[in-house]
Amino acid sequence: MYVPPDPGDGGGALGCAKFVYRSVFGNKKTCANPHDDMKSSYLGPSFSEEEIETCLEENELKYRQYDERAEVVDEVAKQISEGRILGLFHGRMEWGPRALGNRSILADPRDAKMKDKVNSRVKFRESFRPFAPTVLWERWREYFEIKGKADEYPYMLVVAKVVEEKQKEIPAITHADGTARIQTLKREDNVFYHDVISRFAELTGVPVVMNTSFNIRGEPIVCKPQDAVNTFLNCKLDTLVMERFMVWKEEQGEGKREQWREKWEKYTGN
Repeated sequence: MYVPPDPGDGGGALGCAKFVYRSVFGNKKTCANPHDDMKSSYLGPSFSEEEIETCLEENELKYRQYDERAEVVDEVAKQISEGRILGLFHGRMEWGPRALGNRSILADPRDAKMKDKVNSRVKFRESFRPFAPTVLWERWREYFEIKGKADEYPYMLVVAKVVEEKQKEIPAITHADGTARIQTLKREDNVFYHDVISRFAELTGVPVVMNTSFNIRGEPIVCKPQDAVNTFLNCKLDTLVMERFMVWKEEQGEGKREQWREKWEKYTGN
């Protein structure tokens, strides 16, 4: 059974467009995977580094721009392993209700208290709300059990049982019934995100990160750079990562809090 990444009304709209593209205009399917041409749902807008830097400057934020993406990968993985909570803004936005590594909040799945930290400090939602894991595709069977013939679950729509001996290793993403709603990740689908998890695995031995959508309760998933900045400044995220730019909350200074709040209210109309 194939479940598309947005099986609701939004997916119906995309389906209509695909139907016209192929059946009316006669275009053929040309994707590498004949069963799935959604490109892991990364179908939304992306933003240049110039646009991102302009946004950071306009918000008077202190930031660092790395020379190489490999440096960003190393730093992101290191910070997750140290217990910091990161907002990741990278590449094209995901299509559908799930953040799959481009508009995501990332944290360490090994910390049993991390679920409560992210719910209370970042998402501002009920403590019972669970979080999902992203796992390297090449190692998902070490940690999760699914009956069936499929070998990839890229859209965080399928619930799997966490292997019993692994449940204590990744408690932050293990539900009360011992399951998790997984995203398996192939490198060709998202090179940067895969490299981050691979580096995290090198540091910790665990090829899994905790992943939730980059938004707070009552707000949509961030789309534009300003959305990411607003959310970062108005919750207790530790770090904001935007392409090769990185912003640390503790470096910004408490004196600007009211200024950020005013910008948030003006931007959202709340």
